[in-house]
Parts: sequence; structure tokens; C-alpha cells
Amino acid sequence: MTDYSKIQEALSLMSSNSQDKTQALHYLEEFQKTPEAWNAVHTILQQQQYPVEMKMFAAQTLRNKMTYDLHQIPPEALAGLKDSTMGFLIQYSEVNKPIRTQLCIALSKLTIQFLQWDNAVDEIIATLQQQVPTLLEFLKILPEESFDAKGTPLTDEEFRLRTDQLIVANVEKVLTLLSNYAQQSGDNSRASSLILDCLNSWIGEIPVEQLLQIQPLTNIIFNSLKDEDSFEKAIECLCTIVRETKDIDNIGLIHALYQQIVQLRPLLQQHNDDPDVFGSLTRLFVESGEAWHIIIAKQPQDYKELVEILLQCTDYQEDLEIVKYTFYFWYSLKLMITLDRYQEARQQFIPIYTQLVNVMIKHLYYPDGSESDPLFESKEEEEKFKDFRYDMGDVLKDCTAVIGAEASLSIPFQQIQSVLNSPNVKWQQVEAPLFSLRAMAKEVTLKENKILPQIMNLLVQLPENTKIRYAATLVLGRYTEWTALHPEFLEKQLNYIISGFQFANSDIITAASLALMYFCQDCSKLLSNYIEQLYNFYINILNSNTTAIEISSIYQISEGIAYIIDKQDDTNIANATMMFIKPILEKLGNILRNKVQNKSTMLLHKKLRSLDCTLKL
Repeated sequence: MTDYSKIQEALSLMSSNSQDKTQALHYLEEFQKTPEAWNAVHTILQQQQYPVEMKMFAAQTLRNKMTYDLHQIPPEALAGLKDSTMGFLIQYSEVNKPIRTQLCIALSKLTIQFLQWDNAVDEIIATLQQQVPTLLEFLKILPEESFDAKGTPLTDEEFRLRTDQLIVANVEKVLTLLSNYAQQSGDNSRASSLILDCLNSWIGEIPVEQLLQIQPLTNIIFNSLKDEDSFEKAIECLCTIVRETKDIDNIGLIHALYQQIVQLRPLLQQHNDDPDVFGSLTRLFVESGEAWHIIIAKQPQDYKELVEILLQCTDYQEDLEIVKYTFYFWYSLKLMITLDRYQEARQQFIPIYTQLVNVMIKHLYYPDGSESDPLFESKEEEEKFKDFRYDMGDVLKDCTAVIGAEASLSIPFQQIQSVLNSPNVKWQQVEAPLFSLRAMAKEVTLKENKILPQIMNLLVQLPENTKIRYAATLVLGRYTEWTALHPEFLEKQLNYIISGFQFANSDIITAASLALMYFCQDCSKLLSNYIEQLYNFYINILNSNTTAIEISSIYQISEGIAYIIDKQDDTNIANATMMFIKPILEKLGNILRNKVQNKSTMLLHKKLRSLDCTLKL
């Protein structure tokens, strides 16, 4: 016999700070598994004397029993169980929504597993037709519980057949029901939210062409965008509908939906200060752009406004996470309009992609502050921004592919020139365009000779600043293949990179090491005559005791030198190799003879890495 007072006591302990909370939890969990729990939950839910927390526990227990323990009920008793559960739903329809939700889940679990209940959805609709919120919540939950056979004793085939009976066979009925409720809802935002919730659950089963022709439902979706309580649900519905249109060929229907969606553009300006609403609108426009990017490429004039709207979303300043939503669209559209057959579309969208370059560079700016100031509240925030910059770099590559290298490179180049000609230059105003130049490199051909020569001359004359030098050095390292075909720029660039090793700044030295390695690799033939100068530089690096030079930098420099040695004449390779290896061996000998620990151990590591790299190459 169930001790209801003990259940109540255990529930009280669960909401306290008592040390007995774990024991109480164990008792309640074990009770839920027992066969007697079936009768207990019915008693608690039927009688008014028990407090709300006990009734909530009873509803949760009934849900769990329906999920895991339905085998404890004799087959002949299942009909009575479904009647009592529907009775509880009527009883708690307006009393307590959390309890109602648990009961809806319980009834859904029973409906799926009670295979002999042939007309389940019809009977539930008839029984709950006077409790519209409860009926809509049940109809929302039923498809959600029908996604996966896990958690039921049914075989995959039984589950598939049951899902067809409950969901597929009832789509028309539910659509009609929702359409009727939508006509009756008027301006009732609560009713609209319930209808949209339910529609969202069924929408994947409804042919989108059929849905878009049901005027009461399309009206309630778009009208709900004006209501704060139902706005998010309307957005979810529209996003799902738009995704479904990818698989239909009815261009007329798609264009009609497109026209309704672009009419939402003023909402962006109205909610510019509300990132939540702006972000949801952006998701809708992004879904539309991604679903229709092929149509946009085929009919650019008809769909241009959507692309302009997405540019507006990308330009959002309040939340970079929202900006990021748009990136895949720009990539998808780029793939289409760079094909020969879509050249008309490319010409249409070149101005937009040109503006996009400016937008991206603006987002690349680091927060205000001097080069030595902490720019972020945490290291995590800084790393997140750096990752975001690399994502923006991919968008800049897309822009360059669309508008061409000369046009794309000219934008950051002109920005840098303009900034340098103005007073009170902030390093952020130079660093961001420099980053964009580096990002664009992959889409710049080696034959480019109009704007890159001007850029290369500018890079080595930039005002001295650690952030600017770091960024400029990395730019030089990305264009080394171009420099190999334009040797007149080699010496200035090489001098600029090597001078970076004079700074006691690990970031600059790391950038210089990487850039030098790429120079030595791609310009090895041109640098073969600089072997003695590089030897002197190399010795200085090896003898340096600064902690700013990390082992990885030594390794990269050694790798670069090895590329140049490899390009020496056959008669000189052995001598050149020994020239660079000899000082390393001498250093190793001194370290081993002195047997000095700590700092010398680190030096030993550096020399061994240098030797290893040189010998491998």
C-alpha cells in the first residue's frame, strides 16, 4: 500500500538544502519503477487534497510509466488507461500548464504504443475539442514524440507503421483543424502562439505548396510577426516553410512568398536596437537566401532586394554572432555567379559584393585601445573574436572571386592611404585593412601587376607599431609566390621581415619567422645569392638569448634556410650545408661539455631542432 505521506515528505526534502536530498531522490526514483505507482498517480491526480508539487510528481511519474513500464499494464486495461489519461487532461486543462504538458506527453507515449487503438487521433480530437489549448498542445507533442523509436518497445517496422497511422494519415485533418482555429483566433496572441506551435510540429509532413495556399494559416503566420508573444513562433514557421521550398519547382509560388518576406525589411530598422528580434529576422532572410540562391543567380533582377537585405543584416554592429549567420549565403551565391552561365547575375551583384568588402573590413577592427592595452575582458573573448576574423576572411575571399582582385585589393589599399594622410591615426584603422589583404591573397593571381606593386611599396613604409608590423609581415608572407615573379620587390620585403627580429616582441618574431620561411621556400632561387648574408643573420639568431624567439620560430627559420641551400650548385651544397651546421655542432659541444642545466637545456633543444630541420631538408 502506498504511503502518500512519505512521498510528500521526500518531495519536501527535494526542495530543501537537507543532507537527505540524495536519499529522497533515490526513494522517489525507485517508487516510480514499481507497479503500484500506476494506482498511486491516479489517486493523487484525482483527489483535490494533495498539493501541486505532488500532482506534478504524479504527472511526471505517469509520463515515465507510459514510456518505460507500459508492459506492467494488462492489454485489456489499456483502454481504461487512455480514458483516465484523457480525463486528467480535461481536469487539468486550465489549472496548471506544466502538469498539462506532462499529461500530454504521457498520452502521446500511450497513443504510439497502444497499437490496437485504431482511431486514436479522431477520438482525442473529439474528446478534447472543448479544451482547445490542451488539444493543440497534444497535437504539437505527438509528432515530436514520433521522431524516434528509441524509448519504445516497438520494432522499427511497428514504429514506422504506427507513425504513418498517427501522423501521415491525419495531416489533412490537422490542417483543417488549424485553419479553422486560425480563422477564429482574431487578434488573440495566446491562441495564435498555440496554433503556430502546433503547426511547427506538423509542418514537415505538410506539402509546402498545399500549406501556402491555405490563407488563414499564412495570414496568422505573417500577422504574428507583429506580436511580441508569437513573433518567434512565426519566424520558426516561416524558416521551415522556406527550407521546404527548396524541393519544389513552383517558381510562381516561391516568388509570391519571396514578396511577402522582403516586405518585412522595415522591421530590421525598427528593431535595430534589439539583437534578439534582429537576429531572428536575419535567420529568416538567411534561410530565404540559402534556399533560393540558385533562383537568385537565374533571376537576379527579380530577387536582388533579398541580397540587399542580407547585406544590411551583415552590416549589423550590435552582435557579430548575428552577422555570422549570413556568411554561408555569400559563399553559396558566389559559387553560382562565378560560373560562366551566370555572368549577368555577377554583374548585378558586383556592387553589393563591393560594399560587402567594406562591411567586412569594418567588422575586422579590434576594439579601441593602444597596442599595450587589454582589448578584451577575457582571453576567451579574444580567441572568439580571432576565430570570427578568420571566418570573415573567407567572406573576403568570396568577394574577391566575384568582383576581381584589382577591385577588391584597391579597397583596403585606399583605406590605408586615406588613414595615413589623416592626423591621429589609430593602429586599428591600418591593421584591419592589412588583415583583409592577407585574407584576399588566395584569390589573387600571380599575374596581378596593377595594384599589388603599389601595396608592396606601401607595406614596407608603414608607421612603426607592433600591431601594424605584425599584420604587414604576415601579408608579405602570403604573397611570396607573387614576389618570386616580381624580384624587384624582394630586397625591400626581405629587409623589412628581417628587421622584425630586432623587436623584443614574440608575436612579431613569430610572424617574421613564418614569413621568412615562405620567402625562402618560394623565392629560393632568387635568394641563393644571399647565402652569406643569411648566414650572418642565422648566426645572430642562434646566438640570441632573447626569450621572444621560440623554438618553433628557430625551426621555421632553419627550414627556410634549408630550401635555399637546396638550390645551390651541386658543388656548393655540401659546403653551404656544413657552413650552417658547424656553428650548431659547436654550440651543442659547448653545452654538453659544460653540463649546465635549465637555460642551457632549452638552448640544447633549440640547436637540436635547428640541426634536425636542416638535415631533413
